[in-house]
Amino acid sequence: MAVEGRGTGHVTRDAASKWQVIAALGVTQIIGYGSVFYSFSPLMQPLQRALGADKSVVVGAFSLALLAAAACAILVGRTIDRRGGRAVKTTGSAAAGLLLLMLSQVESVRGLYIIYFGLGCAMAAILYEPAFAVITRIFGADARRAITTLTLIAGFASTGFWPLCQLLIDALGWRGAIMALAGMNLLVCVPLHFFAMPAGAHRRTVADSDPRPDKHATNLGQALKTPAYY
Repeated sequence: MAVEGRGTGHVTRDAASKWQVIAALGVTQIIGYGSVFYSFSPLMQPLQRALGADKSVVVGAFSLALLAAAACAILVGRTIDRRGGRAVKTTGSAAAGLLLLMLSQVESVRGLYIIYFGLGCAMAAILYEPAFAVITRIFGADARRAITTLTLIAGFASTGFWPLCQLLIDALGWRGAIMALAGMNLLVCVPLHFFAMPAGAHRRTVADSDPRPDKHATNLGQALKTPAYY
């Protein structure tokens, strides 16, 4: 059940429903960070050996992923504003899972860079920033507490996934380990994002549609012309 909040410009939802979203995001953030971001450290040496590449070359692929994530951030944020978080985060998790499956079969440095570029784009849709945007839209003035809670939950990603990835590599080999990580995104994160996230962009109240400009607001065009942005 959802009703419009008065004077806040956000949809207020039943408290239990709101915190179900936080619980779902907690799980998907742990898996998203653990499988795509933190998995790189234990996978680095196996990738070096398999591809016959120097450490700096392999690390460069991950650096490219971070640049791709930054480049996609604006588009992801605008899409969440217009269409809501369900489509963005579900698509991001599906893309991450499929790209990890491709990574498990990589045979060349060129393929590694292409895949990590794609994983960077996926990270822009599944990690903290889009999750915080979704929370802000749902919780409104109460978003700070929810964001803090999610941050604490997702902080366990590195604690859990560094040893987990190493155990998977030891048990399944590095290619099998990546396939297991891909399965977590496809079988856990995709359905959680699809069923737990609100569908569509949130409705606005009359107060929120006030046409008076905010003197502190900066539109996308202005931001792109500002050296501080870069």
